[in-house]
Amino acid sequence: EPVTPDGATFTIAGGTVTPTNAEATAVAGEPITLEVNSDASDSIHVHSIPEHVFEVQARPGQRFEFTVEVPGQVDVELHDLNRTIVTITVRPR
Repeated sequence: EPVTPDGATFTIAGGTVTPTNAEATAVAGEPITLEVNSDASDSIHVHSIPEHVFEVQARPGQRFEFTVEVPGQVDVELHDLNRTIVTITVRPR
């Protein structure tokens, strides 16, 4: 069952993103899903091992799924806006 951080959908509008600095937990090797609505293109960088980069388009209803293999704190950031949208605490299996 994929984990959506806090059940949150991230919305990018007018150069800001909500929410920012959300917190979530996940389990190593389990799918994590981010939902994004955006009015501009950007890229999401997941600072994990391995790293993941997703291209955000200017449209609603985008879903990005990834897994993190190494437990620890994983920051997920919007590259162009330079904002951390969520920090995921990844626990060992």
